[in-house]
Amino acid sequence: MKIAWFTPFNKKSGISRYSQVVTNELVKHCEVDLWVSDGTDLLPTELKVFRYSTGKDISTKRKDYDYVIYNMGAHLGFHKAIYETSRLNRGVVILHDFVMHHFFAGYYLDYMRDKSAYLDAVAKLYGQTGREIAEGSLSGNCRQVWETENVVDYPFFEKAVEGATGVIVHSAFLAAKVRACFLGPVETIYLPFNPALIAHSGISKADLGLPEDKLLVVSSGYINPNKRIDKVIEVLAEDKDLADRVTYVIIGSSDFVQYYSHLEDMVTKMNLQNTVRFMGFQPDDILGAYMLNADIFINLRFPAMEGASWSLITELHHEKPVIVIDNGFYSEIPDGCLVKIDANNEKMGLHDALMTLTADNKMRAQIGEKGKQFALTNFTTEKYYQKFTSFLDQVQSDQPVLQLVDRVGQELALMKAKDNMAVVNKVAQSISVMFGQQ
Repeated sequence: MKIAWFTPFNKKSGISRYSQVVTNELVKHCEVDLWVSDGTDLLPTELKVFRYSTGKDISTKRKDYDYVIYNMGAHLGFHKAIYETSRLNRGVVILHDFVMHHFFAGYYLDYMRDKSAYLDAVAKLYGQTGREIAEGSLSGNCRQVWETENVVDYPFFEKAVEGATGVIVHSAFLAAKVRACFLGPVETIYLPFNPALIAHSGISKADLGLPEDKLLVVSSGYINPNKRIDKVIEVLAEDKDLADRVTYVIIGSSDFVQYYSHLEDMVTKMNLQNTVRFMGFQPDDILGAYMLNADIFINLRFPAMEGASWSLITELHHEKPVIVIDNGFYSEIPDGCLVKIDANNEKMGLHDALMTLTADNKMRAQIGEKGKQFALTNFTTEKYYQKFTSFLDQVQSDQPVLQLVDRVGQELALMKAKDNMAVVNKVAQSISVMFGQQ
């Protein structure tokens, strides 16, 4: 079996890290080529690397592969070329994010500079209400919908999987969303992780310039409003005793300049300079050193916009307690493996969790151990490979019915058939009977 694996593969993308782990496992059993649009600052790999330009038609090369896999995430810069290539050459889509509205707003408005195309796409997915919301976003009279929590009602992921031969997601939460709108095969496969990636550098808190008499609390990853870091700062500001017990380190880059500046202003105004530190993007060895020395991780997401969380899985492997909001993928991790707080009582829940964990060494150890054991059992490369290859077999066997559905759909469209017409229901029933799917 030969696979073309389209992915970002740079050192700043979590999906790149995922692709590195997955392809290192796949290549033990089959042939895998990496396809990347940006050939700079690549992660180390022994695989063949093919570079391509955005929107490239690879139909000639496509014949060399049994399967083409497209990794789709919400970062326009990392995934634009992948998306455009997937539109010209069908394949399996690995959907990493639930909310893709940021991606498509950027794609239509900034890259294509076509407001009409954006509005039409929103209307096709979400009807007149969606179109009115999108028009309001462009009018300047209200916040853009993709910058609000309401974006989960207009996620736009449907466009990312349109025409795919199959879809892989990394949580039951996202699988349910996809199955509601995608007729092809869908599979949930937990993200794999290689524990060997955790580098035990021997760098201490003192080496990092951290006080030894305070607990280290860490949040890491791309910084945006969805990660609720402002709420953490507010909790620390409102309890001086708690703030004096910890050093809260925030590691990660951000394109949300206003939000990042707001966080820095909060720290200054609330006199938390001795408690909160912003580190920005850090190389692997420094990030790893902070994670190894951490006592507690805070990994809040609300609303849930990701399909899963690479950062959470990494944190669980470090055998430290992780505080999360009980929603999306985070809800699927068993109670006791992490500390879940209620989104409806976020600040109080966060305060109580921090107070309990900072005061109870034994509880921190117990939660950390249970979380690590769950991670070691469920987020493995072996399990990923088994489910992945089984799903590819299903994709292959389902192609005849999907191709027939596509052809019939095209003919019905030419006839100007509508969803509520009897002929559409009759055709659907006939196809179900033909392929034993009643």
